[in-house]
Amino acid sequence: MTPNRRNGFTLIELMIAMAMATVLLGALAFGMQSSFKTYSENDRVAQSTQAARVVLWRLISEVRTAQSITTNGNSIRIVPPQPDPGNVTAIEYSFTGGSLLYTQTVGATPLPPNTLMGATEEIHVNSFLVAAETGEDADGNPAIVNVIITLQLTDGVEVYPHTVTIAPRRAQLY
Repeated sequence: MTPNRRNGFTLIELMIAMAMATVLLGALAFGMQSSFKTYSENDRVAQSTQAARVVLWRLISEVRTAQSITTNGNSIRIVPPQPDPGNVTAIEYSFTGGSLLYTQTVGATPLPPNTLMGATEEIHVNSFLVAAETGEDADGNPAIVNVIITLQLTDGVEVYPHTVTIAPRRAQLY
């Protein structure tokens, strides 16, 4: 009689191998799904940060060199240093109808507002808040010493707050 030789796997060996493969593939799928989710979240944060950076850098530049500043909750009016080469007498940022608007006044005529961030964009403004801290300048006169701007952006899923405190370089007299 010849001994029985096995030429394949038993049913139990195949079931154990399939169970191990299922566990490994499940772990791999979970890891990939987590990776894709993290990538998506990081991409949204990066888009929000870049959009805020563009708007806030522009504001920082104009506030630092302003001759005077007026704030009103969700708007800021900046009078640039005179003489301005483009004859711009005022610049205003305002939050209206879900859009952040930028308006220049040349001479006594306000130009049509430009939309910096519209309500229909992928990353859009949720709120725009402006506050001024008052104090005294070097001569003891009342002055705006800091302007605090909070720009909240949203992508429809998350809200991303961006806050900046700007110290005007010129004495801000009332």
